[in-house]
Amino acid sequence: MDFIEGITVVSFVIAITTVYCFYLRKIKFISVLFYFSWFFVFFSLLLSTTPKFKIYESLVSAFALLFFVWLILLPPLLFNLINNEKQKTNIVLSHFYLPSILFLINLFSIVFFSLNNETEKNFAYEVVENVMTYVNYIVILFIFPISTVYYSFVSYQLLFNNNEFKNESYFKSNLFVFILLYNLFICFWFLNYLLDSPTLKMIIKSWFILYFPISLFVIYKAHSKKAEKINPLELINEKLIYLFNTEHMYLEPELTIRKLARKIGTNEKYLSNVINKVHNQNFSVFINNYRIEYAKKLLLDSNYENLTLEAIGSLSGFNSKSSFNSVFKKTTGLTPTEYKTKAPVS
Repeated sequence: MDFIEGITVVSFVIAITTVYCFYLRKIKFISVLFYFSWFFVFFSLLLSTTPKFKIYESLVSAFALLFFVWLILLPPLLFNLINNEKQKTNIVLSHFYLPSILFLINLFSIVFFSLNNETEKNFAYEVVENVMTYVNYIVILFIFPISTVYYSFVSYQLLFNNNEFKNESYFKSNLFVFILLYNLFICFWFLNYLLDSPTLKMIIKSWFILYFPISLFVIYKAHSKKAEKINPLELINEKLIYLFNTEHMYLEPELTIRKLARKIGTNEKYLSNVINKVHNQNFSVFINNYRIEYAKKLLLDSNYENLTLEAIGSLSGFNSKSSFNSVFKKTTGLTPTEYKTKAPVS
């Protein structure tokens, strides 16, 4: 068994292990996607570099092209995995636009080549082939390295912003170590093609094999540690605050507790319980307080000084001017106009 076959087998075993861990609720589904993406990276390499698979030319060509898709999926999957563990939010699909576009380009190329049975390459064939080739070269040489650096940076930033290291050193943080292990793997992967020393190459390849069980163990421990610390109500509250502070869901005029509960991944009863017990408010007061704070900022912002009160209320999530005025007066003791007039000039 050569090295590519060996690491493909190891990555497959780890991917299957993540499925079992997910079944036992020991890790998140995003971890399963992360390790299966790794498996498909090496499985694609195996098919495209092993002579015995050349008889399945169409299958080999398909996986050779999809290699770039699996590869570019890794950085956003890494960030979403960290984000999911820290913020308890769902997968952010906007991070996967680029891999989706690359997938469509390569899928179109695969279908086009399979349908084109002409012995001589025509103009359309050459155009598709060149576009596909250049796009994939750009991905491997530029987009993947830049994407890795960017998503690693924002992942580390996410940990720092959430006080991950407040009471512990860097290397005691499982999520920090998980990102670091991934970064080391990518760095050594590039070094493997630059170094000539057989000894160093052997050490690097040994690290490639060890990376998968070590990193899985680390993310398993990170998830277990979080599960021990956070009770269900605290978890729901974390998601609630995150959605309000980052996605500003309170600005949706038609937002209901059912819709919000579905977004968080819980039910109305639990969400209502959290708002009542943690914030000592009902849903209506809780959401309106956020809207009023947002409206205050707009009222004092010179960029919005030409807007009517109705427009300010609408931007803040209120359905009508009357409800905006009524809630504003009840919350602050002033009407929006009075608040704007009496507010100190900064």
